Amino acid sequence: MIRFTGVFLILLGLSLTNASKDEALHKVETIIAYESFEGTADEIGYTSNDWERGFSNYALVLNSTTSGNPAPTTNTHGFNGHHIHSGIPTNVHNPDGGTANFYAVDDLDDSGNTRSDDLGIITFNNVDVSGATDLKVKLLLGTDRADRFEADDYIQIYYAFDDDITAHPGLTTAFTQGAYTLLADYRGSGEGTNASRDADFNGTGDGTEVLPFGTATISGGNNDMVMADLSFDLTGTGTNLSIRIVMATDWGDETFIIDNVRVVGDVPSSAPTSATVAATAFIEGAYNGTDLNTTLNASIPATQPYSINGHSAGETAGSIPAGAVDWVLVELREAASAAAALKSTRVGSAAGFLMDDGSIKATDGTSDLTVSLSGNTGSEFFVVVYHRNHLSIMSASAIADNGGIYSIDFTTASANTYQSTTALTTLSTGKFAMSAGDADGDGDVDATDLTTWQTQNGGTFTYNSTNGDFNLDGVINAVDRNDFQQKNESKTSKVPTT
Repeated sequence: MIRFTGVFLILLGLSLTNASKDEALHKVETIIAYESFEGTADEIGYTSNDWERGFSNYALVLNSTTSGNPAPTTNTHGFNGHHIHSGIPTNVHNPDGGTANFYAVDDLDDSGNTRSDDLGIITFNNVDVSGATDLKVKLLLGTDRADRFEADDYIQIYYAFDDDITAHPGLTTAFTQGAYTLLADYRGSGEGTNASRDADFNGTGDGTEVLPFGTATISGGNNDMVMADLSFDLTGTGTNLSIRIVMATDWGDETFIIDNVRVVGDVPSSAPTSATVAATAFIEGAYNGTDLNTTLNASIPATQPYSINGHSAGETAGSIPAGAVDWVLVELREAASAAAALKSTRVGSAAGFLMDDGSIKATDGTSDLTVSLSGNTGSEFFVVVYHRNHLSIMSASAIADNGGIYSIDFTTASANTYQSTTALTTLSTGKFAMSAGDADGDGDVDATDLTTWQTQNGGTFTYNSTNGDFNLDGVINAVDRNDFQQKNESKTSKVPTT
């Protein structure tokens, strides 16, 4: 057993750091505060004035890399160096990319300890958890060696909210649980055992063991730096949270090792009222091998034609931009999954121009499309694109904004589209497009569309009444039937409807 004069040993300082609250769909699990033991700048503070603190890292403090079995060495902090091999566990948070620090406590039974109850206690008071739900405390936990713990060697985690929060116990004040809730307890189960969870709080470790940390035989310079990543659910919520960790180790040279203490919870998002969408899509009929034909540019009406799709904004262009191929409709849906993104989950839509390069623009032909939102609770959306005689498509996943812009390209990777290639036409260049042939816009290429083409075949093209012109060349003829409607017969839109 290693003893220290007057106090037990603590390695590293603490700095619980506030993390920004992510604005995402509904509520998202967010790290509200964390302690990485790296001394980062943003700190909410802690109280533990009965600890002597040393500062070092995995590679230095408990370092022993001699060939064969590690040779015992003693570092400047008095720690027996053969306990932990060199290296850094892969699950250790190290935000600065440099030294990876940790926190450890060894042998609290020193007769010189000034605490009246011979415990080590640290308190994190007043962590702001306002508005958060499903709160958790997470941390990495390890021990130094196997078969060293007894039932009176333990680490306990407590918590309290708001009015139940009390000051950190003073040096001469005996520890009492008070209104704090015992969240977790890890301890030995008898003489010379591994530490394990006391799941039923009966004073004996009888649950999942904490694996010894770095005790495997070194082979080829490798090691088994193991830290269990633990998560504990809190009951209730409040405005402020206090976490209190109590540690005791009795005779036998035991060490608890902790890293990456986190307070985690579901944080409500701030729902936007509009979204700027930068979408790119091709329509099969107008594709010429390089970009999209603009043959119909002079025939495009000034007012969008998508009231049939439930869109009522009535966008009107003062003039049709050069390079405009046709009107398209962009719709945003908010749902937990693509399959659940039904028509009823629509939170906004806007009509704009599909340009010859595939970009979808506002009525001026240059600005990205702005979609007004209503009824959304978050800020991630599935993007749907409609064209009057092509099958509609939807993004495979909900899109988050990047720098205030929601970007999606349906042309370059089929995986960007829900149901992938079954929802698209693969073009000769390897790019992807919306499939032509849906003259009535009902989401199916079928006999009804063929009948529509037959009725319009050879007639005069009129934008709003001749949707049988599938290649958008202003002429309705056999090419529209053979190259598009017949080729895509039986294809359906994969955008969820009901």
